[in-house]
Amino acid sequence: MRSAVKINSHTMNILFITAHDPRRHTTGAEQRTKMLYDLLAENNDVYTLGVAYRPEDEFVDLRKRMVWHCFAKRFRVDWLINGICRKVFPYVIVPYVFHCSKVVNRYWSDVKFDVVVVRYLNMAAYVTAWEVAPVILDVDDIPSECYSTQVFKTSLITRFLTSLCQRYERFVAEKADVLWICNSFHRKKFPRSRCFEILNLPIVDNCDNFFFQKQVNYESPFLLTVGLLSHRPNYEGVNRFIDLYWSKIHQAYPSLHYKIAGRGLPEHLRSKWQAMDGVEVLGFVESLETLYSECLACVVPVFSGSGTCIKTIEALQHGCFCIATPMGVRGIAPELLCDDNVFSILEENADIVAIIRRVSDKTQDSDASYRIRDFGYAHWNFDKNKREFNNSLLMFQKTEETV
Repeated sequence: MRSAVKINSHTMNILFITAHDPRRHTTGAEQRTKMLYDLLAENNDVYTLGVAYRPEDEFVDLRKRMVWHCFAKRFRVDWLINGICRKVFPYVIVPYVFHCSKVVNRYWSDVKFDVVVVRYLNMAAYVTAWEVAPVILDVDDIPSECYSTQVFKTSLITRFLTSLCQRYERFVAEKADVLWICNSFHRKKFPRSRCFEILNLPIVDNCDNFFFQKQVNYESPFLLTVGLLSHRPNYEGVNRFIDLYWSKIHQAYPSLHYKIAGRGLPEHLRSKWQAMDGVEVLGFVESLETLYSECLACVVPVFSGSGTCIKTIEALQHGCFCIATPMGVRGIAPELLCDDNVFSILEENADIVAIIRRVSDKTQDSDASYRIRDFGYAHWNFDKNKREFNNSLLMFQKTEETV
């Protein structure tokens, strides 16, 4: 009689390596980390190894299976090697300098791990994650894209460094058994790898009660940008948007304001922006619901980076029209970007005044926010992620033969 293979869906022991606390969800990176942790913990035992960058940030909570460890202890040889490399070219991490297997053996020596899930390609190299168990690598941002989009002039040196980045990425990716990507176009970057698309999803509070109450504040209209302003692509992008477009907008629409929400803004930019008419720097905002509800549109002025921009998706799922640079909508299929009831793409030399006029006209439609919200949830939803997640974990489930 022919034997068949049956999947034994046992509870797996999973080592989750991250630099973000999975209990937090303030920033986009934290939201993705929390989403992945929650998916993993639903039916498995998850052990979290957090990477602390300062010894004073270390902590151990074995009851919650969480250890935060600082690998780069000061004045050791491995700390010196890592520090020099990060100063020379921070987009590439030298592997085999630090070894997470030593930390794992110290705290969880009695646990046999079925799989290691590690956030970011650089993190996998930083801790040599593949020494513990088969690896699922959550790629998210690709170093060569981060580097190349921040370089405005190409030269022999920049081409060499980009090539170095790409070789490094392939080396690390081939150490992993599965890649999770958030941008479908990244499949082409890793043709030899098994890729599963786990979308970036914002964590939106009180959405059922909130979305149907969106009302643009036409008495004091404003554009809105939300983001972590200590992140270089975010603050550089907002600064460039202000330099290129704000004077034209303010001249044409003196009553229109530009509100910028997010923590960590460098002080010199805070002083510059606050001195400009119509620009309001709000800092960290605990609840964004009122801002999303009342804004005329969301501006996503990102000019560099990788992955996908979670704040674009968050704005859509709040029913907000998006004015975005091409980098602000990276990873979104071109056929979706053609919907001018949802997006205005801020191409180079765009007529920003005409864009604002068109957006203002579209928001007069009382059903516009409903359609944008439905669009956001139709294309970025948890069910899609759950299917891809389950399919990727099947590769690590134990099998048994039945007769």
